[in-house]
Amino acid sequence: MRLWSKNKHLSLVCEIGSGGVGAALVVMGGRKPHILYSKTSNFQPKKISDAKTFEKEVKRTLDVLLDEIVTQGLRSPEINKITRYDFSSVFCSASAPWYVAKTKFVVIEKKEPFVVTNRLIEEILDEEEKKFKKEAEENIFGHVFKEGIQMIERSVTDVSLNGYRTENPISK
Repeated sequence: MRLWSKNKHLSLVCEIGSGGVGAALVVMGGRKPHILYSKTSNFQPKKISDAKTFEKEVKRTLDVLLDEIVTQGLRSPEINKITRYDFSSVFCSASAPWYVAKTKFVVIEKKEPFVVTNRLIEEILDEEEKKFKKEAEENIFGHVFKEGIQMIERSVTDVSLNGYRTENPISK
């Protein structure tokens, strides 16, 4: 089986952890990913006292790693088998304590009938985001991230109306 068949593609994978950053060149598309080149670099989180310092340190470390990916990783023997270095995808992840995931079950009950609208859902998400940020700043990360917490993603994963799961709740 050839490494570079038509259904395989080159990806860059980056991970921001509690004590460092990692980057890897990975071939995707087979039964499992094939790592061609990887590199990690550590930093000392004790020296990071706020979000701006953390952001600068992550950017600096990523710059060094990505430079190594270009100068060394893309010159590895397996990569030299291909003629183009186009990345089909880039995956980045952040792990604790730099990322916090929270799933919340929200119940809305009203005495009068109401219609579910996009605006209603946005208002609910906005309110839940405010609550989460306040809770996180007061209890979890307030001592580190004095400028506040940035929401990366928010989504509705499931909706039930009158006890019944509903695929598309808008206008119902």
